[in-house]
Amino acid sequence: MPKKLPKGVRQICFREKTGLFGYSEQISEYGNSSCEDRAGRFCGIRVLQSDSRDAEENLSIEEELTGQAERGVLCLLFWRNEDCVVIGRHQDAEAECRLDAAEKMGIRIVRRRTGGGAVFQDPGNLNVSFIAYADSLDEAICQEILLKALVKCGVDACKTGRNDLVLKDAGPGISGMKTSGSVKEEGDFRTEEPFGEGGKFSGSASRETPEGFFLFHATLMFDVDLDRMAAVLNASPAKLARHRIASVRSRVTNLCDRYPDLKMETVMGAIISESTDILMDAK
Repeated sequence: MPKKLPKGVRQICFREKTGLFGYSEQISEYGNSSCEDRAGRFCGIRVLQSDSRDAEENLSIEEELTGQAERGVLCLLFWRNEDCVVIGRHQDAEAECRLDAAEKMGIRIVRRRTGGGAVFQDPGNLNVSFIAYADSLDEAICQEILLKALVKCGVDACKTGRNDLVLKDAGPGISGMKTSGSVKEEGDFRTEEPFGEGGKFSGSASRETPEGFFLFHATLMFDVDLDRMAAVLNASPAKLARHRIASVRSRVTNLCDRYPDLKMETVMGAIISESTDILMDAK
């Protein structure tokens, strides 16, 4: 169990595996689990939510929880931010953002510790973080959980070669706008692949710490202000060429444009359910 919950974070539930295919659940109760210390196997899922809307604070919370990962337990953290642009670990803020426009619009620029591209966020975007020991979790499993949860909610989505999630046969979005992308980091090694076409609504990034902890986080665009996004993100040809995606056009879209009745809480519940089914064999 983490030493203590960071300020502003509350536990939604804790699910602990019982028997071959079952689990017990504690609601809104934070305490010790009886999970066994078994590398590569999950016996518990701790679901947390941050009440903060401050991007720097939420990124700090995420880092604190990553440093307190529990053996055999997945930590799921849901969080949202007020208007901001979150840039990747290796990015130049001036190249990625229109800084004058961001200042005039009151949009903060913050940096995360994972790689990937610049992401505009507002309360219409949901962030989800998966935290565990690196020998138990990887990017592919997290993407599988997200995709299956969305499909369960009726979202007709698929994964691109870059591990972004897009709507099939999506309508118009913002053409040529790179919003997050998936980059895996191991030390100083970075791998990137070109974007695919389609209505992109989710991007992700991950990192493994020297202590052997693993963090994967993803954005889910429900009802993001695309006009403010277009005004603040810099999608110049020079920038696209620098990232070797000059000939690729990326479209972004909101889930609620296609699925107006879709609620964040519904998707959060589906992510919790799929995490339980996939990681604890509780089907």
